[in-house]
Amino acid sequence: MFNNVVLDVAIGVVFIFLLYSLLATSIQEAIATALALRARTLRDGIINGMLCNTPNITRWESYYRGIVCVFKYIYHIIITKPEVKDKKLGHYFYDHPMIKNYGSSRIFPIPSYLPTTNFSTILIDVLRQDFQQKLDVIIASKLPSATKTQAEIDALNQQLQSSTDTVKIKELLNYYGSYYTKLSKIPAARNKQERQDNIQKVEKLKSDFFPDLNITIEQDTWQILQMHLQNSLYNIDDFIKKLETWYDDSMNRVSGWYKRQVQFILFLIGIVIAATFNVDILLISGKLSTDKDARDQLVQLAVKEADTYKNDPRVSRRAHPGPDTSRAAYRQAIKDARKTIDTSIVKANDILAIGWGDYGKRADSVKTLQKYYAAEKERIADSIKKAGGRVTTPALPPSAKTNQAILDKLYEDNPFTYKLPYVLRQSFLHGRKFLGLLLTALAISLGAPFWFDSLSKLVNLRAAGKKEDSTTNTASSNSGSGGTSSTPQQPVNVNVNTANTEEEAVG
Repeated sequence: MFNNVVLDVAIGVVFIFLLYSLLATSIQEAIATALALRARTLRDGIINGMLCNTPNITRWESYYRGIVCVFKYIYHIIITKPEVKDKKLGHYFYDHPMIKNYGSSRIFPIPSYLPTTNFSTILIDVLRQDFQQKLDVIIASKLPSATKTQAEIDALNQQLQSSTDTVKIKELLNYYGSYYTKLSKIPAARNKQERQDNIQKVEKLKSDFFPDLNITIEQDTWQILQMHLQNSLYNIDDFIKKLETWYDDSMNRVSGWYKRQVQFILFLIGIVIAATFNVDILLISGKLSTDKDARDQLVQLAVKEADTYKNDPRVSRRAHPGPDTSRAAYRQAIKDARKTIDTSIVKANDILAIGWGDYGKRADSVKTLQKYYAAEKERIADSIKKAGGRVTTPALPPSAKTNQAILDKLYEDNPFTYKLPYVLRQSFLHGRKFLGLLLTALAISLGAPFWFDSLSKLVNLRAAGKKEDSTTNTASSNSGSGGTSSTPQQPVNVNVNTANTEEEAVG
């Protein structure tokens, strides 16, 4: 087991996946911090996942909206985001002072983490404020318009103002319930004219119930809040507990959204990393299976580094919701990425000779020099023309004395002109190479924790095989040494009594 080639190749491949997954994780963390991805996902989960109607759209439409939302968010980092005109419950929730207080800075104004108790506290306060805004229309709906007097209005106002939060929330939700009940009685439109009529009916109903007011609580949210209030038997403490349970369940779902976003980002980063470093896993596995020296060196490095990374937070399966989305987190992610490249990745690449070599400098040298000298010829002709026909000897740059020096300078000064096209051609125009890079990117998208656990298991399996082989070899050595044992063996004497053939003595 100890000298099993397949096991050693597996350890080498998994170790390569771990190193580049660590690098991708650091880059992903930097991106997530710079774009406040956790905070944005939390906000979308509360505003669009909990406190608004569920959109009746297909999965592909949802993907499209998600992609558009990401680009809009990046755009709004540069350009100030416009104020929301038709605010709903979620928008008022995020306008609350407690939410702003949880922002780490003006650059990161919204929190990436919100405690459960604070969610219920803020939501109760927002519902209380909505009740105050709609108090007049609630009073008007409770008193007959024909017989009500100012004294009755003032008395009911005083009664509701001094009531408990449970009563206020109950009255608010009942008022919304009356609106949604009447809204549901509008028949479905069967043609264009009926659709126009329904639009007018809905607008009139809104103006009757909410004159110059926003419909803060949408129907789906109203149903959920009404259900929790009724199930709590109108006890405010039980209602708060149900709100907190609802929030915790929703955050589990939001965590799933974030993990899928992270995995997609890791895949994109993985493609870039695989192409940049030429991490073709098919080529690497082939080299490890045939090159014993490279395989042994990489396995030794993997065993050593497996212990080094055991306390690295990037290999922990614990979720990373933490409240810190500050510049310090961004700087730490960049520092981790540089450390991974400067130490482990450089060592592994040196062992396996990973990379693009000279980026096709030698193979494309003739074509590159032809273009260079053609451009130089044109430049000299322009210089002569500007000089009025006077021929002067142009001075070449000191470093451009030989063709090799010219090539070196061209590739060093113009990486996007010479190196990048070569990498793109080699990566995406050769089927086997593209497959190897794609497999690497898919492996990176699984994340550093997965590959660290896999590497630890393989290393432990190899260590167990080594101990087993050592024990077996020791036992074989002892059994084969026979007469050379350090403990002298006593001779066995057999005495045969010829007089009585039935008696034998062993002494």
